[in-house]
Amino acid sequence: MIKENKLTSLEGIGENRLDLKTEHVWKAKELGIKIAINTDSHSRIELANVILGVGVAQRGYLEKKDIINCWELKDLESYLRG
Repeated sequence: MIKENKLTSLEGIGENRLDLKTEHVWKAKELGIKIAINTDSHSRIELANVILGVGVAQRGYLEKKDIINCWELKDLESYLRG
């Protein structure tokens, strides 16, 4: 369940397994939930799956401010400190 002001990840693991569907990304954005895009890679070849997570983020209309991987380090540190 999505709760306000939390952090979740958007994993582009493979075409048959994307952890967040587009409608969930819309809801997360609406609630102000920040997203981290990752691949959950266990090999170098799986790193290419990041494009799948990026695609879901694009379809969910996420902006740089919504994706913590895009933030400056100082902004991320501040967010994590609360």
